[in-house]
Amino acid sequence: MDIKEGQTIIIRNETANAIGIAAFILGLLSIFIFSPIFVPIASILGVIAVVKKQLLWGILGLVCAIIGFVTSPILMGLTGIISIGSLVDVQQTSHTSVGNTQITTTQTVTGAELNDAKMQIRNLEAALNLYKLDNYVYPTTSQGLQSLVQKPVGPEPPNWKKGGYADKLPLDPWGQSYQYRSPGMHSEVDIFSSGPNKIPNDNDDIGNWNIN
Repeated sequence: MDIKEGQTIIIRNETANAIGIAAFILGLLSIFIFSPIFVPIASILGVIAVVKKQLLWGILGLVCAIIGFVTSPILMGLTGIISIGSLVDVQQTSHTSVGNTQITTTQTVTGAELNDAKMQIRNLEAALNLYKLDNYVYPTTSQGLQSLVQKPVGPEPPNWKKGGYADKLPLDPWGQSYQYRSPGMHSEVDIFSSGPNKIPNDNDDIGNWNIN
């Protein structure tokens, strides 16, 4: 055997070794990257490596490719389910904290709806404070929030501002009127939404006492 033949054998061994290592690496990628593309490539390279006597790397590559073939569809399916779930609002029974109060509801609640309710309640509270500044007292429960847009009667406020204190009364994010109590059970006056379940005076309520 001359030198050239020896060099050829060495080159062939190094090539086979490289193929075996590539099969192993691609087999690992098929497991951790959840891509089915790497499975057939790793399998083919693994078989070639085994044929060329690189048993260790070739067998490792084949084993990893088999594991990737089995686990990849499962993991991809789980990833898809998780991704879809993150785009859907929490439904059925959910617990949402507003201030120090936990709201329990079986309806769909989004952060945008809660933020809208908080903003509208704060705006109504600001308008009521202006009403009290002019008239020394808040409207009574019977006069209600309508006193902000229409001059109430019985008792009639002495300095009710022409044009009122609000252009119109908003509905809450669930299409219901805001509730009002004076004096309030939780603060000087209570302004609150009945919440997603549309039932007042339960743990679902969102009010000026629990939105800070």
